[in-house]
Amino acid sequence: MNVSVTPELSLDEGSSFAGGLGVLEGDKFYAAARLGINYTVITLFYRRGYVGYEFSDGMAVPVDNPYPDSFLDELTVKRGSVSIGGREVVTAYRVFTKGSAKAVFIDTVSPAWARRLNEHLYEHTDTDLSFNRYVLLSEGVLDYLARYEKDVIRIDMQEAYTTLLSISPNLKKVGSPRLRFIIHTPGPWGHPSFPSRYFRAQYDYDFLYDRVFLTDLGLARADQVFCVSRKHHSVTQRVMPHFAGKIGYVTNGIELPRWQGKGAANIKAGDFREFKDRGRKALLRRVGIRNDGMVLAWNRRIVTYKRPDFILRFIRENRNSELNFILAGKAHPQDLVNREVMEEFHALSKEMDNVFYTPAYDVELSKKIVRGADLMVFTPFSGWESSGTSFMKGMVNGTPPITSRDGSVVEFVKDGFNGWLFGKDYRNLKPFDDREGLEISRKDYREFSSKLKKVVDMWSNRRESFEEVALNAMKTPGFEMARVLKSYYGPLAVSRKR
Repeated sequence: MNVSVTPELSLDEGSSFAGGLGVLEGDKFYAAARLGINYTVITLFYRRGYVGYEFSDGMAVPVDNPYPDSFLDELTVKRGSVSIGGREVVTAYRVFTKGSAKAVFIDTVSPAWARRLNEHLYEHTDTDLSFNRYVLLSEGVLDYLARYEKDVIRIDMQEAYTTLLSISPNLKKVGSPRLRFIIHTPGPWGHPSFPSRYFRAQYDYDFLYDRVFLTDLGLARADQVFCVSRKHHSVTQRVMPHFAGKIGYVTNGIELPRWQGKGAANIKAGDFREFKDRGRKALLRRVGIRNDGMVLAWNRRIVTYKRPDFILRFIRENRNSELNFILAGKAHPQDLVNREVMEEFHALSKEMDNVFYTPAYDVELSKKIVRGADLMVFTPFSGWESSGTSFMKGMVNGTPPITSRDGSVVEFVKDGFNGWLFGKDYRNLKPFDDREGLEISRKDYREFSSKLKKVVDMWSNRRESFEEVALNAMKTPGFEMARVLKSYYGPLAVSRKR
């Protein structure tokens, strides 16, 4: 059996959490179920979700975002126990099954202090909480597998948060599975470290240095290490040169049946405009915009390196246009700078009839956006995006991107053919907030704005030329999640299609 361990998981039936990793792991789950792969994905159960937002006097106020009751009713429960800091914790494993695939959510039953570990996703209020939460994830995975699963062939550790399982003495209870470590971000936020005393207390290990990086554990212990795009691989080789020879890559993909709209796969050129008109009207009805002009979408996690200021500035500079703007996404509750960006998005949506913004960005809305928008706007600072898949979801629905040269975009998008590119292709982690980084962004914005205006003019006055690019986007090969799973698990794993 193949096992994937992840800090977050976004399923259609449950809540959508922080961002791309959770959705990606959901795509793997659905693809494995469709293809008949014996597959289990394991994550933590978060009672209060990641974060939702309500607006009060224009201010973004964090609120809980729990799983819906309809999802909880579908879960079966198994019991277990783990040890955290020498204290026994009673666990509950909440299991969702679809075909040959299982999603397991690790919850705590008792004692009361341990239940605090299952409150919010990516909550980092203190070091003890963070470390013990990752211990719960790793030890819960090993306890569940030892109790309830057989023939575990491979464990994939998604992002550094999961790598404690690689040094746990309890790993031997699962047998001798191969370990694989998948790195999903070049940014420092994805590579946490802890004082060595935490490892001494939990595992009785004496590290030679005071701080231990979880990424180093994964790099050292895994049999294989993968990045998630060709460019991400080249950037990672520069920031982790001591493991360069061990690191490969498998470019991310999407589960087409989950994201591609009905009829999109076989659309003919003569039917394309009617097909997109239907999707656009459905999207505009969903968000309450009444005019039927071109729809531009910026929908993703709100964080500085993704440069939400680009779309904000463009909207303000083009107030009198007949364009429609769909903005969706949220910031981490402790990211006060980007909570202000949310408030700016919200203010624009209240001020302008052709702007819609919501922080309540879930899978259902995402599907409508990628199917109904005319253009996807993708603006990360070059070098910082590991892959990105929203542009893929748009392209398979005839929604081409205008995008910076980052992540897996550079593998799939050809400027003017199946989308539009701007900016330079940097292959290192240039700081995006110092003097040089700000100057790069100023130049990028000028090119972005100029090119976007030309694309809008093409849609308005030379629709056939725009539709040719959109149709080329739909025909772009290589996005299929089956390709990704085949790269991870081999051809036999995806041969038993149901």
